[in-house]
Amino acid sequence: SDLQEISTNDLWEQKKLQAFHYYLQLVKAKMDCEKKFFDIRFNMKCLELNSLKSTVMDELRYTKIIEKFQMDVKSEEEELVTVKTNIELLKDFRSKEKAKWKQCYEDMMKVVGRNNRHKGYFKQIFVRRAVSAAKSTYRRHSSSESSESEQDIESEDDNRSFSPSEIDESILKKVMDFRQKKEEIEKRMKIYKRKCKILKTKQNAIARKIQKLHDSMTDTFIKVDSILSTRKKEAESFKWPVILYPENLHENYIDNQNYDVGEQKQIMDEEMA
Repeated sequence: SDLQEISTNDLWEQKKLQAFHYYLQLVKAKMDCEKKFFDIRFNMKCLELNSLKSTVMDELRYTKIIEKFQMDVKSEEEELVTVKTNIELLKDFRSKEKAKWKQCYEDMMKVVGRNNRHKGYFKQIFVRRAVSAAKSTYRRHSSSESSESEQDIESEDDNRSFSPSEIDESILKKVMDFRQKKEEIEKRMKIYKRKCKILKTKQNAIARKIQKLHDSMTDTFIKVDSILSTRKKEAESFKWPVILYPENLHENYIDNQNYDVGEQKQIMDEEMA
């Protein structure tokens, strides 16, 4: 009876081993198929990516160009802010000098006296440029800076006739000192105006450059959109082959590419029980 039991056990173990071998062959076939199908899918994916390679390279190239444009725009905008700030500072400095010019004139008139019958002569001496006095004694508006500040300082008695002996020399000397101070102020005003003009020219040039960068960046964005559209069309037109599984595989395996390993083991255990 013991031998019979051992024989029965051996037979049962042999049948289980045969069944295991049978299902192992099925699983091996499944694994072999999966490997082949994986190779096919991998190769197809490589073909798909290779077809998109040119668009990816173009997109990368244009993306780098856009990043360069953005950096250039940022740099130019920062410089533009600096230029605008300097222009405002120069305008402020020049405005202060203009106020000094008017104050100098007021101080001169206080020395001359509002009721002085020769104040017109002293006013002409004040506004006259010292370097041109010998060539143009009564020439007015010889400087754009002085003429700008001289508005509304003439009066009706500026051209009255008089005798040189009537002029108060002490007042004349003080007026000459005021004129020298006035000309120093005008020089600074002229310098500020010239610098301001140079900066405005630079400001306009920077603004044009920024606009060109924005235009170029817009054109590049259009190219990138075109590339993405082309890539989408190519991806949609790419045809994947229909992959069929062999008919001798277990029905639980058919068309189940995303199978769970634990689930497969459970199926095997049920079949081997």
